[in-house]
Amino acid sequence: MSTCKKRKVEERSFQNKWEEDYLFVENSGKPLSLVCKKTVSSAEEYNIKRHYEAFHKDKFKKYGGNERKNVWPNLKNKQEKQVAAMYTFVSSQKTSLAASYEVALLLTKKRKSFREGELVKKCAIKMAEVFGDKKVAEKLKTVSLLHQTMARRVTNLSRHVSCKLEILIGKCRYFSIALDESTDVSDISQLLIFSRIEDEDFLVYKELLEIHPLSGGTKGSDIYAALHCVFSEYGGFKKCSCIATNGAKAMVGNKTGLVGLLKQN
Repeated sequence: MSTCKKRKVEERSFQNKWEEDYLFVENSGKPLSLVCKKTVSSAEEYNIKRHYEAFHKDKFKKYGGNERKNVWPNLKNKQEKQVAAMYTFVSSQKTSLAASYEVALLLTKKRKSFREGELVKKCAIKMAEVFGDKKVAEKLKTVSLLHQTMARRVTNLSRHVSCKLEILIGKCRYFSIALDESTDVSDISQLLIFSRIEDEDFLVYKELLEIHPLSGGTKGSDIYAALHCVFSEYGGFKKCSCIATNGAKAMVGNKTGLVGLLKQN
């Protein structure tokens, strides 16, 4: 590296002397003022000095000698404490969010009402208090388990899984599906679509692709319409190598059944 280039690199790197001279520290690669918490675009002494003289010089010019040497360590210590407090707050928020998703997933797996989330929260807080862990009890109070929140969490989890499956089907070599009929608690017929996906690395994934309501009926045409509606979102049947059914007449009929309609189209 030439002497000229080396000098330019040194000029743009943060200098430790600027901490005492201009009350600046390096934060995420940029100079940060310890007084007003504003950053300067580039680590050049001209920019840092101009900022200090324009906004802070009048306030701190009275400090000299040992007093000056004590000013910037105190400001730096306050900055570090603020950063640590913010990090703790953000970390706590992330933990509370993760806990909320875990409870939503567990309630869904156990087929429990979302309103039971608040009961789970009260029980957890009481247990923490009985064990004498007040800090954990306070953290548990920050976890949102309202039934509206639980519904949003489950919707987000569903979207996440759907996106992952969409990516897998888009990149896979081929996939197969298995179909079955069921009814929900409202006695509405549903089409259960299970997928078996093999990706480019020959890894196999078996997932419930979708539960599609059969509100119109359970005839072969209804099942075909539901299946076509679902796979129009996944790029069609081009990569589909096999379709397994439960053997019902509406599934295997050669003319009006699902098999017949698939062959016709």
